[in-house]
Amino acid sequence: MPAGFAIWGEQSPNVRVRPRVSRKRATPAEFRGPFGQRPATPPVVAPPHPFALSDDGVRHALSIMGLTRWATQTNVRQVFACLPSFPDAEPPYGIPHRSTEPVENPAPAESLRLGLWQVPVVVLDEIATVSLLPRIAAASAANPGVLGADLRAWIVAARFALSLLVRQRCVPRLQTRDDDLLSRWSPVVDDSSDRATLRTIERSMPAAAVALSWSADGKRATARDALADYLAATIDRVARHARPQPGDLSQLPATVSAWISALCRDDPIVHLQADGAQALRKQVSTWTDQSAAETADDAFRLCFRLVPPIESGPKQEKPWRLEYMLQATDDPSLLVPVEEVWRHRGHTARFLTRRFDQPQERVLASLGRASRLFMPIVGSLRTARPEACDLSTREAADLVRDKALLLKASGFGVLLPGLDTRLNVRLRLRGPREAG
Repeated sequence: MPAGFAIWGEQSPNVRVRPRVSRKRATPAEFRGPFGQRPATPPVVAPPHPFALSDDGVRHALSIMGLTRWATQTNVRQVFACLPSFPDAEPPYGIPHRSTEPVENPAPAESLRLGLWQVPVVVLDEIATVSLLPRIAAASAANPGVLGADLRAWIVAARFALSLLVRQRCVPRLQTRDDDLLSRWSPVVDDSSDRATLRTIERSMPAAAVALSWSADGKRATARDALADYLAATIDRVARHARPQPGDLSQLPATVSAWISALCRDDPIVHLQADGAQALRKQVSTWTDQSAAETADDAFRLCFRLVPPIESGPKQEKPWRLEYMLQATDDPSLLVPVEEVWRHRGHTARFLTRRFDQPQERVLASLGRASRLFMPIVGSLRTARPEACDLSTREAADLVRDKALLLKASGFGVLLPGLDTRLNVRLRLRGPREAG
């Protein structure tokens, strides 16, 4: 089922709104329902939020910020908001507390209770969120007070999702649903700085950021669960649309071809018979286990840096160079050439004040794993102390377009010469012969 991101708003405090009361006369048991004491029967009553913007009002707010395109491409739904309310203020349901008004101490705060209210929302799909939310922040920069704290928190989350996508911090996986195999693109948050950013976003999310639910008796998600669901849904959908054509799959095994095809279309189901599905699950599980072999607790990981050829001398295609380096896991800017490893003697090395046990054995083992993902590395392993390998223009293009993603998802670092800084951009590597 497609995910959805709901946006709602409140009327200005200067607009006096008559509370909208349900035509049905509520029973005392139903009075208690909206304020956290839900009875089994009768069902929970969720009255309309008395000063929520209508869906047209939300669309209009987007339009006046110059975001008419998204205002006209959204869906409309009624959702349920669990909000601080004053149950005794105005019978029969009370009134919700305005988000723009401070809570006065001590008396008013003591009379607040959580209440359930119906609010009209406009719903964005996963791709629209990473396009629209940063634009909302830019459009409201001159008057940031128009945005609620919850929307500002989700704008930060959308920017983080974009950061993961631009840096290709996602990995293809398999999931099981009933008897079906599902292809999924999942976020990879194994970098120390990314994990710290994620924790900061979780801690800064106000309760209002997870106050909405699709049904009156729906379970409210925690900030951690809501953020994880948002990143998973957004990255999966955007990654599918970033490259809708999987290319020539005729040379791949049928199981792998079915998986890759499912990763590049809206329908995530991998269409395989029982034996093929079992074989694919085993293959993906083996690859996932290899990816987990590089733990985040290590001081260094193997990193590959692509260096363009120097255009000098005769007009002939010169090789690109893929250099092998150690990259500090706590500071990716700290790099150590692998040649320093081969010069070292002993079972423990120290680089940049960091300890690295069994350096030569671990570098060779990492290169062996990487060579299964990117074949040109194999040739360098025929030497006793591999430090780099040469690539043709075609091999360098293959690394940028496809293999860099697999290497990163498998725990390796990959540094490209300014070629991976944009998402969904066609890249063309040219040798000296083609330049002109």
